[in-house]
Amino acid sequence: MARLLIQEACGGRTTKTGGALEVTKIAQIGAGMGARRAERYLRSSEDTLRLLDAAVRKAERKGRGPLEAVRDGFKALIRLSRAYATRRYTRVPWKTVLYSVGAVVYFVSLIDLVPDFIVGIGLIDDVAVIAWVLKSINKDLEEFREWEIETGGPTSA
Repeated sequence: MARLLIQEACGGRTTKTGGALEVTKIAQIGAGMGARRAERYLRSSEDTLRLLDAAVRKAERKGRGPLEAVRDGFKALIRLSRAYATRRYTRVPWKTVLYSVGAVVYFVSLIDLVPDFIVGIGLIDDVAVIAWVLKSINKDLEEFREWEIETGGPTSA
């Protein structure tokens, strides 16, 4: 079931699974929750960078499992957010920054739709939010990746 939920979030399908809420709706709700809090983090580069560091640490701890499905995209999203926070890359719409940092906030947060401590499914909602954001900002993220290559390769996540 976890793999199906992740596939639906990544593919953008909105079918119901086992009578549950539509996966994309869950992802949108989660992204909205994160985006509202992201604005607070984005007021301070230091706060944003601390948040991104916390996300990297959590991703390293949770290395296996559902997070693997979005790992590369999530790393790019963190690099984009870090580059924006340090003002090295600002050619990105505010909405993209808000969604990116919002996904990170949701991932790091202890309060979300499915608590992370539930073994086996605790990260499913986090992955759904990340996948939905990655799909939503795909064009901007690709432009960022091109910028990284032009300027000497990926920055650290």
